[in-house]
Amino acid sequence: MDEDAPPLQSTAMPSVGGTQATLPVLSCSMPDRLPLPVDRAAALELYFAEHRSKLLDIAAFLDRLDRAAGGAQEDFRLVAFRQALDILRDGRTQRARRVLEMLSDPTSEPIDFAGTKGATGAWAGIQGMRNAE
Repeated sequence: MDEDAPPLQSTAMPSVGGTQATLPVLSCSMPDRLPLPVDRAAALELYFAEHRSKLLDIAAFLDRLDRAAGGAQEDFRLVAFRQALDILRDGRTQRARRVLEMLSDPTSEPIDFAGTKGATGAWAGIQGMRNAE
């Protein structure tokens, strides 16, 4: 066993059918930021294939929307999606933070009535807005 490894602890799980289960839990602290590769070439080597696949998924998603019938009015989620793509292309830093903030509801007051049970992934108030940052 690795002497530098953090100790294992046990966590009790709810009883199922009268049997009490315990799961090992690795006790460790997470750094504020994960270590980055040493240089750009290393980052490309490590992450390119994974993100190439994500780009192809996005391209296929947009192609499916182009082929789909109906929907004359622009949906707020697609508006937000296109604005997020603009942020990715702008060459400025902190793209992940800016995309997340752009997709998030900036209001602080609770709404009177939720029209759905789940989140939509984008703020409905985004319609026609441009990211001013």
